[in-house]
Amino acid sequence: MNKKIYASIAVILFLVLYLLFKNNDSDTPELKPVKAEPDYILIQKGGSKIFFQRGGGHWLINEAEYPADENAVADFTDRIKNLKLAGLISNQPYYARFGLDPENEMIVILKKGDAVIRKLSIGSTASTGRHTFVRVDDKPEVYQTEELFSADSDMNINEYRDKKICKINEKDIASVSVSYRGKNFTFSRGEEPDVWKCPELGDAALDKKKVSSFVSSIVSLRASDFAETPILPAAPQAAEITVKSKSAAELVLTLKRYGAADKNEYVVASSDSKYQFIIEEWKAKKFFIENISEYKEEKKEEKKEKEQSKDGDR
Repeated sequence: MNKKIYASIAVILFLVLYLLFKNNDSDTPELKPVKAEPDYILIQKGGSKIFFQRGGGHWLINEAEYPADENAVADFTDRIKNLKLAGLISNQPYYARFGLDPENEMIVILKKGDAVIRKLSIGSTASTGRHTFVRVDDKPEVYQTEELFSADSDMNINEYRDKKICKINEKDIASVSVSYRGKNFTFSRGEEPDVWKCPELGDAALDKKKVSSFVSSIVSLRASDFAETPILPAAPQAAEITVKSKSAAELVLTLKRYGAADKNEYVVASSDSKYQFIIEEWKAKKFFIENISEYKEEKKEEKKEKEQSKDGDR
């Protein structure tokens, strides 16, 4: 074959591929983002469901009205509202092969008042592991999307519950008191925001970084799970933390060992919540201070001696 024939074949192949891709793109509609903010969200699979509804300006979960993690709910909602379709897979109702049959599909409904603003049927993940099969608004077409969904995580209620334990803003904290093994001490904020005092240490200057880190560890404290069963009264109290704000609001956190010792977990009862939080042992131990003198500011001579001691050990 001469060069003209090769060139003609190349042009024909190019046109065929172009038309195939063009047709595929034309079959994939651009799903417009949902602008309205939902006040009700339903996630359902088979006989299991989770629903969220707005109450008092916050998201509440199920009939129990568990406080929700606002960021977690917003993240999930944004994924549904701004979903982008990557390609048409089928316009025939062979839903089982895509995990979109009634037994396997996960249904997500966003509502504003009585109006459904988006309904999504979510099926299985593609063999590539990079796409999920979906149907939109009960239409028969099956599309794939680059968003990955999973019933194991998207229908896990603990993924959405509010795990933040201390709701007082760090800048608003006036004092933090800790009771541990019969010893009590208090960090009180001075006139300057980053200056702290401790009555138990008299007029001794405190290490600003250490105290600020300690206070931050309380403010940032998050649970890994929730204790659904009452803690036995016989469980010994490990520590008690009292946080007072500048507006006189008070938060009391009581820490106790949770379950078997080898679980390495503690339960936290909060005066600000009717739920009991579970935290890992390494988090709890931050509040088990044996020697309050560790928070004193080191003098230059003491720092120099420590550095020399370290150099000597080497």
